[in-house]
Amino acid sequence: MNWENLDRCIKMAHEKYLVPAGECRVMHMGSVLYYKCFGYSDVAQTRPAGPDDMYYIFSVTKIFTNLAAMQLVEKGLLRVDDLVEDYLPSWKNIKVTHSSQMSRPKTKPTIEHLMTMTAGLNYELSTPDILDALKNKGDAFLIRDLSDVLAITGLDFEPGEHFCYSLCHDVLGAVLEVASGNDLETLMKENIWAPCGMQDITFFPGETGELKASAMYAYNEETGELLPDAFSNNYAPAPKLASGGAGLFSTSQNISILMDVLSNGGLTAQGVRIISEASINEMRKNRLNSIQLSEFRNMKPEPYGYGYGVRTRMREEDGISEGEFGWDGAAGAYALADPMTGLSLVYTQHIRGHGPSYGKVHPCLIKALYKDYRALDL
Repeated sequence: MNWENLDRCIKMAHEKYLVPAGECRVMHMGSVLYYKCFGYSDVAQTRPAGPDDMYYIFSVTKIFTNLAAMQLVEKGLLRVDDLVEDYLPSWKNIKVTHSSQMSRPKTKPTIEHLMTMTAGLNYELSTPDILDALKNKGDAFLIRDLSDVLAITGLDFEPGEHFCYSLCHDVLGAVLEVASGNDLETLMKENIWAPCGMQDITFFPGETGELKASAMYAYNEETGELLPDAFSNNYAPAPKLASGGAGLFSTSQNISILMDVLSNGGLTAQGVRIISEASINEMRKNRLNSIQLSEFRNMKPEPYGYGYGVRTRMREEDGISEGEFGWDGAAGAYALADPMTGLSLVYTQHIRGHGPSYGKVHPCLIKALYKDYRALDL
């Protein structure tokens, strides 16, 4: 099979934009059509990159968390129109800021508000309230503690009025723990990871995680330099906090397994049903109104909208299917699922704040995927 356009994107990432190491995998109905790894997994360049490398996938975690939410909806343990306060009592007294005044919101935040990033939260993890709680609780600071602190800090706007990329999916993770009776790690292990045959995936890599990790780098936007960075997750401010928004540490292969399932009606390659096709369609349906869409477009260009934790393509363009969906992560991971063709693509690297990945590499990958796929005789 000829994947010359994808090969060109990978070469561009490695040689032009100096990505030290990474992987790209394309799957179609359970089969791997394309796989390429490049570079070295360690700073000293003694360990060639390979499929056993692990990455902080950061916000790609959001796909897992929203899938877990839809699984609980299917089981009757959760409804998207339920109030957040039904699961997190601290949210019963939440307030919203109006012209520097705090008052009760006109609309109480719901689970769907969390899933669609319209609940009124922001992504600020260093507020005085959070820092004080971290100091008091230390390593025992959990996702439900964070959610309780956010209830004290309050909302920036009325739920449902605006889109704001935020800690909504961290709070969603806390809701899932209450609704299921399990911690988030156990919930995902039982309902997603084990049924999909995933190994080497966790919210808690611990001290041994760095030994399996592709080395982390930080990008200096002014100089274009890449500098070795600490192996850490700044979106999970305590070691036992399972961040539903950005906490997972995983191999690239596990993300590919997930996106393949989402591309193929909720079934694994072995025929195990993880989620219904109807629920996948609910996840990838645009949920934003015109005002919210204009705010979302500050993150993602047309023709994307936003569903339950995923960008979703609202029209076919340049041969790219309407309804393809996915998300990306803070170190450059990119995930795509396309139920129309059964295709999925996952790309992973480990560079914080690497602008060229989002502006150049990811757009190159999606265009190359469809161009090469159309040339195949499948």
